[in-house]
Amino acid sequence: MDRAFYVYVTTLAAFTGAGAGSFVNCMAWRMVHGGSALSGRSRCPFCGHKLGARDLLPVFSYAASAGRCRYCGKKISIRYFLTEILMAVVFAGLFLHYQWKWETLCYMGLSCILLGISLVDLETYRIPRKFLWAAVLWWLVFLPFLTKGVFSEAFRGLAGALFLGGTLLAAVLLMDRILGKESMGGGDVKLYAVTGLYVGIGRGVFLLLLSCVLGLFYCILKRKSRIPLAPSISLACIATLFWGEAVVDWYLGFILAGGMLV
Repeated sequence: MDRAFYVYVTTLAAFTGAGAGSFVNCMAWRMVHGGSALSGRSRCPFCGHKLGARDLLPVFSYAASAGRCRYCGKKISIRYFLTEILMAVVFAGLFLHYQWKWETLCYMGLSCILLGISLVDLETYRIPRKFLWAAVLWWLVFLPFLTKGVFSEAFRGLAGALFLGGTLLAAVLLMDRILGKESMGGGDVKLYAVTGLYVGIGRGVFLLLLSCVLGLFYCILKRKSRIPLAPSISLACIATLFWGEAVVDWYLGFILAGGMLV
């Protein structure tokens, strides 16, 4: 592929990701604070003024206004800017990693759903079922087009969902019995199962370990015993889409090499 065209498509993917991040941010905010998630004009969360086109340019509008509403001057949360940047990087990275495969679009959509789940969970400690069902339906839509074929991908996905969901459910039931109280919400277990559809068992192990590390780090950083886990699971899932297979291959190669040496 021509290098200039390659750069153009990557840049387009980044802009699309920033736009998707802005849209999901707005949708998640409305789900938490009330209002239609998919319809209606965007407004300033403080003064309620309707936002115009120049206020809604992903990344650039926030930077140009120094993170403040142009109408009331109130400081807008930096989360909007950061999530737009994050999604721009994720979309561009997915295109560079998977290029012209159906996986690229599949994982871009999954990233948007995971972002929405994380934003809602950060504010409410709840994971909306609508997002979980959206992730399942998105997987089903792309299942016939994925690289390894519908039957292979279906088996791998269902096995991954059973592995991650079952492992977490068993761990939660055990911890609940030991602690005598709820140790993890049911939504987190369901989210693990849903991510398993996309990563399978092998990469699922990496996702599970990484999400635990990220969750522990976030817990230490916030100095809280109760934290929303969806952001850690979501970040781990996205990282797994990029590096999970390489890590699993490296680990299996290391084990096999060790066995051969013995």
